[in-house]
Amino acid sequence: MEVNKELHWKKIQALWRGHNLRKKPFLEPCDPNELGINVLKIGETLETDYFTPIRMRYINATTTKNLKLEDGLMEFIVADSMNGKHVGDGHYPIDVIKEEKGIDVLCVCLNGNQTNEKSLTQSFKDSADDLELFFKEKKTQEAIELYKRIWYKKLCQAKKEHNLKKLYYLGFISTNTKIYMSVFKINLDAIFNIKDLGFTKQAVSINFENVIEDQYGKTKLYKSKKRMEVRFKKSILECFNTIEIYALPK
Repeated sequence: MEVNKELHWKKIQALWRGHNLRKKPFLEPCDPNELGINVLKIGETLETDYFTPIRMRYINATTTKNLKLEDGLMEFIVADSMNGKHVGDGHYPIDVIKEEKGIDVLCVCLNGNQTNEKSLTQSFKDSADDLELFFKEKKTQEAIELYKRIWYKKLCQAKKEHNLKKLYYLGFISTNTKIYMSVFKINLDAIFNIKDLGFTKQAVSINFENVIEDQYGKTKLYKSKKRMEVRFKKSILECFNTIEIYALPK
């Protein structure tokens, strides 16, 4: 069975190389209006129901005073704002569905010139031993290929289960005064353009590229956390796919 899966993966890779020679990012910035989200409703919800007096007291007591958002609750709020269905649970790759669209929702905080890291895909059960071996033998390409296959399989299964035709990545980026919404279209087959860039200096993670344009973010695969992660750069706030949805009242 594993041999068949490997042959299928290589066949898809060959077809992709034969039909698309242009480097295309896995996460492509797109117009926020494409999702059909009621942005005003989200903003009103944040103002009236989310940032309550007790929550603001807590936020002001933190070191960064960042308007931190909870992933699960924001998934629910997004679904509610577009009359969609909240399906996210655990490490499921899609959080909200509406008709033929599937959305992966994430929340990050921007401090300085970049955000904290956020998981793209994670796997302990199917990859732990292999990943440890690849790190030990310094096989960075094999490690990246392993997680590309896991990620691709998860997204394909989600598309099939919910009859989805389009996939999106929706990020909420918080500062200590504002919240932005950033939208990306997921080019699923562009996963084959992802390639490793070698170990970091400490050799505890592997850099890789072509998930997101370099000017907007960077990505790593971590051995300890068994996951691929993305960290957005501050420049994403200037991209057309990012809009301000909430500002702390003065």
